Amino acid sequence: MKMWSRGLGRTELFMDLATCQVKPDRETGAIIIYGNVKEPVNWEFKGTIYPEDIAGMIKLIMNGSVLKLVLKNLWRYFVYVWKSRSLKNKDEILEDKVNSAYDQIMRRGRPGLQV
Repeated sequence: MKMWSRGLGRTELFMDLATCQVKPDRETGAIIIYGNVKEPVNWEFKGTIYPEDIAGMIKLIMNGSVLKLVLKNLWRYFVYVWKSRSLKNKDEILEDKVNSAYDQIMRRGRPGLQV
């Protein structure tokens, strides 16, 4: 997946969604996605999808262009599943690394913030 935003200027970020890890957040009913941006930097990220985001996600997925892309490339999912067995041990390390960095950043510069 390639991402760009105005704040990045000319920089485009590349990440492999297939290597992301998904965990439930029991407190909020949301899910948390952990992953890595590989190029041009090596960043870990944490994204949260809330129940109220589901309608927008369904709208996105039901778009004709997205459906065509999925159907045309469905075989790639099965290849990924076959190869992903070697990635399972890395999941816990990524989650711990991202949560540690998140806690450290969110507390920095905010005296009295309790996480």
